[in-house]
Amino acid sequence: MDKETISYALLMGLAIALVVAIATDLTRRKIYNWNTFPIVLAAPAWWWAAGFDPWPGMAIQVALAVGIFLFGALLFAIGAMAAGDTKLMTGIALWFPPMVFLEYFVFVALFGGVVTLVFGGLHIIRRKHLRSGDELADDPTVGTIGGGNPVKGPKILIPYGIAVALAGLWILFSKYPVFS
Repeated sequence: MDKETISYALLMGLAIALVVAIATDLTRRKIYNWNTFPIVLAAPAWWWAAGFDPWPGMAIQVALAVGIFLFGALLFAIGAMAAGDTKLMTGIALWFPPMVFLEYFVFVALFGGVVTLVFGGLHIIRRKHLRSGDELADDPTVGTIGGGNPVKGPKILIPYGIAVALAGLWILFSKYPVFS
């Protein structure tokens, strides 16, 4: 098997992992470690297949991922992003060169705005139809990330991992020939 075939297989694996992340975040509001760890662990094989040099190519990817992890940890600390979203974005940072990752990051923000509007609207509509706070406790769109206001109710959980993964798929389909 040549490097090009391995590269294509790894990119397809990344795409599948991103689709799984969308599904689990949509249905359970979680992005599992069993989904993000293979993304991280497969990145060095991708670097090799794509022809990255150890210096500076691979080192830049690791530095980018560390920077994204620290940024995500800060967002997690203030309740603006969940841990699974941070780990997924960190893993994706290992795959896209810095300029491609910058484009990816713009798409995360755009898709994130849409996801927030859609799920925020759905939450408002659903909440109007509920009669008691006990029924709201069973709603998968609410939770304790970032706390909540005991007077206004629990804080809504936006499945931001959907935006993180959709942006990754967008980049894969627009930048890599295996998907065209």
